[in-house]
Amino acid sequence: MRPANIVQRIGLGIAAASLLLIGLSAAPARAQELTPPAAADIVAVSPSQPEVAFAAAGTMIYRTDDGGMTWQDAGQLASPARSLTVTAGDAPALLAGTATAGLFRSFDGGATWQAVNDGLGMTPGTILEVNALGADPQDPRIVYAATGYRLGTSTVHFTPVALLVSVDSGASWLPLTSLPLNSPRFTDLQAVSGQPLTVAATSQDGNSLTYSVDGAVLATMLETTDTSAARQAAAARALGMLGDTNAVPALLTAAQGNDPQVATAAVEALGVMRADSAVPTLAGLLMEPQAASLATVADALAAIGTPDAFVALHVALASDDLTPARHAAMGALEQLGSAAVPGLLEQAGSESAVVQRNAIEMLGWIADPAATDTLALALQASDPAVRSQAAWALGETLATITEPDAVQIAAQQALAAAAVGDLSPDVRLHATQSLARLPQQPVVGVDTANVGAVATANYAPVGQESGLQLPGWLAAAMPALRWLVLGLALAAIGALPWLQNVRDHRRRRRQN
Repeated sequence: MRPANIVQRIGLGIAAASLLLIGLSAAPARAQELTPPAAADIVAVSPSQPEVAFAAAGTMIYRTDDGGMTWQDAGQLASPARSLTVTAGDAPALLAGTATAGLFRSFDGGATWQAVNDGLGMTPGTILEVNALGADPQDPRIVYAATGYRLGTSTVHFTPVALLVSVDSGASWLPLTSLPLNSPRFTDLQAVSGQPLTVAATSQDGNSLTYSVDGAVLATMLETTDTSAARQAAAARALGMLGDTNAVPALLTAAQGNDPQVATAAVEALGVMRADSAVPTLAGLLMEPQAASLATVADALAAIGTPDAFVALHVALASDDLTPARHAAMGALEQLGSAAVPGLLEQAGSESAVVQRNAIEMLGWIADPAATDTLALALQASDPAVRSQAAWALGETLATITEPDAVQIAAQQALAAAAVGDLSPDVRLHATQSLARLPQQPVVGVDTANVGAVATANYAPVGQESGLQLPGWLAAAMPALRWLVLGLALAAIGALPWLQNVRDHRRRRRQN
């Protein structure tokens, strides 16, 4: 192959790549107009991915991933579709309301379906139609549905029944309102922004009415024994979303119940509501576990955030062993981050070495620079376990700081002093490991005349030698040099066939 041909081919490749990039950049503009497949009269667009949409024609479901440019079969329902919706989020659920079989849900784009009719009104001998669906565009858990029965013998009539809401992506359903016999047939359901669990329902004549969940009805559901555990848990979570403080007594009773699903949902709702009156009950649940998840109890206390709530979490830290309660409290405090630091700083000054050590451990997990001075002082504690924990926590904290101030520099020096001068091998080990995580730290030269005198030097971990340091200009040029070497290697590989042709041509000339 001649060099000129190689240049031509490279040019053609660049041109083709340019055309491909131009086509890809133009694709979204062409995909803005959504054209459903033939015979499809129901379309639902994903709130999170506008280029993804679904359409229904009878029992068939179709899917597009390019804004309607192309469609493919996505699955089939047991009954003709009457409504479709897609939830928000990264893992959206597709829900399809049918003419005779209630509601179905799919998490794989319609390939497989599961009936989700708990609380929807499906009863033996009835024909339930789900004539409208709507998903909250912000919260993937919230879905609305309008239902009605098909009644009659020779002539079948549609009779509206209810508006419902789901707070678990359609798994179970809660009542919004019962519809009178003369109610219009709703064709569109839209979540009302800024109003929790409220929907604007539009009828086929264009009129719109607004409906909201009744907290008293949900609280009653928590006390009704013939309601499924899934619906009771959903009612508890819905009460938390509403923020109705009148429901706190019912939620407290449910939180101490025997069903783990319902108890955990009730505790979660109390945390969402920031119900400070629930702190004593939650504190008791944290120390004497019942049915509710301990992690949820600790998270609820952290969300409430009152002084008493923090005290309950700190009490759990007083255990020498890593009990489930202490583990749950640690997780909640870590999620709180800097908001938990003031209380932990106070705990770090406790007279109890156990409390002090565990509080310092939490400060290390949070790694807030505000704790630097307290952690440096803890390196002087009488208990070696406290000093060891402080050495680790101080390393975690200093590693997050790019430009240390005077306090933080002094803390680094204290850590370096502990690495070479502490009487405990465990403290020296943790201090050394902490310093190793920092790029360059001062090391303490112990002067027999003045213990604690500081000499500045490059620190290298014990048992390791300093690595090779490249000049600054060479280190900066390394990425470009790597790409240059890679490009030359690829060019050499691409030229091998041409070189082989030249060699063969010369050999044939010599033979002739």
